[in-house]
Amino acid sequence: MRRWALLVSLLMIVSATTAAAWGPNDPSDKTADPDGDNLGNLEEFLAGSNPLNPDTDGGGVPDGWEVKYGLDPTNPDDDTFDMDNDGWSNLKEWEVGTNPLRANTDDDVYPIDSTDPDPLVPEYEQGYDNGTNKNPKPRPPLPDRDQDTLPDIHEPFFGTDPDVPDADNDGLLDGYEVRARTDPHDPDTDDDGLLDGQEVRKSEDDLYYTGTDPHRADTDGDGIGDYLDDVDGDGLPNFAEWKYHILYGPIGWTDPRDPDTDDDTVPDGAEVTGNPLNGHQTSDPLKVDTDGDHLRDDIDPRTWTPDFLPWSRISGDDDFQNAFVPRIVTKGVPFNIEGRVEFNATPYTGINSGDWTPIKESMRVQVWLEQGDAFVPISDPVVTGYNGTFKVSCTLGDDIRAGQATLLIKTSIHDKVDYIPVVWSDVDGNIFD
Repeated sequence: MRRWALLVSLLMIVSATTAAAWGPNDPSDKTADPDGDNLGNLEEFLAGSNPLNPDTDGGGVPDGWEVKYGLDPTNPDDDTFDMDNDGWSNLKEWEVGTNPLRANTDDDVYPIDSTDPDPLVPEYEQGYDNGTNKNPKPRPPLPDRDQDTLPDIHEPFFGTDPDVPDADNDGLLDGYEVRARTDPHDPDTDDDGLLDGQEVRKSEDDLYYTGTDPHRADTDGDGIGDYLDDVDGDGLPNFAEWKYHILYGPIGWTDPRDPDTDDDTVPDGAEVTGNPLNGHQTSDPLKVDTDGDHLRDDIDPRTWTPDFLPWSRISGDDDFQNAFVPRIVTKGVPFNIEGRVEFNATPYTGINSGDWTPIKESMRVQVWLEQGDAFVPISDPVVTGYNGTFKVSCTLGDDIRAGQATLLIKTSIHDKVDYIPVVWSDVDGNIFD
């Protein structure tokens, strides 16, 4: 009976205390804070915390402070988190009075609270802004001997060497590792096969990074790890878009986030493994014109051999030096232009220079009329025949005004007319009725 009496007494005490905290007839009790943790009873209810316990989860940080900074007052683990990566846990931040969301609470010359002699009072270099100068001098940067964007004063905290800019040699400077929260001592933090320097932007002008999460082996969760995945869909896996030299460290190659790094209309993967739209030829994905012959890789019949096709010309057949072009034509009446496409097998250095040879590959020929600033096609494209010979039927439409004009013949490969320069023109002009 005595034990039961003791239990009843305890229940009465608890009931009385609870009643004091939650008065059913007192509308103001929602803001009451019986445990002094800076949370009202209603706020405690919404947060799921105990209104009679200032530290519900027992982690050491009061419930009100946890709610203020977005923590869970019912989870003791988050008291140990370091949300701003300044070297202090949330519990330590609460004990000192610093902001757990700001690495440099007082915004002074010590950018990390854990290395600041007084993280709540700003320290300034002598002669610089102390908060009272009307025209303060700019603050000098903290010393950084290895130029890894991590000040020397902070290197010991992260276990890095102030004279070594990239402790794990993964292409990512130690300062960038700290900001990305990757391990500066592990070249592949998430063990996905891609170095941290491949996944994270390595500098302000860096183009060669995948943008994948260095903390997740499969960033998009599609079942294909980041190493074999293809972020830009160019047919080239992420790992193949970036190279690492055993002597010189990481070197950029193609852009893992751009399917056509050199903008020549050929995807990077097709340049490396073969372009099905151009005879399955390979080419340099960083060059619009791999062989330097002024033919873009998407239309060049031999991407690794200079053909000098831009210095091609229109000539007559074996009996005539010049192509056949009528001197006078009439609107609406068809007329023909005949000739042969020749190309220079050696670099062009001037008129009649080089080794002129009839073109072997089939090309398309189209006749245009230039009048003033206007260029008007007056024929359909025609494919050249044996030894580059062609015969094109042309007709002038009503939109052509009478007077002088110049006929232009453009040659092309794979219908890429715009990529081949003009190779013949009748400089004397033609008279139209």
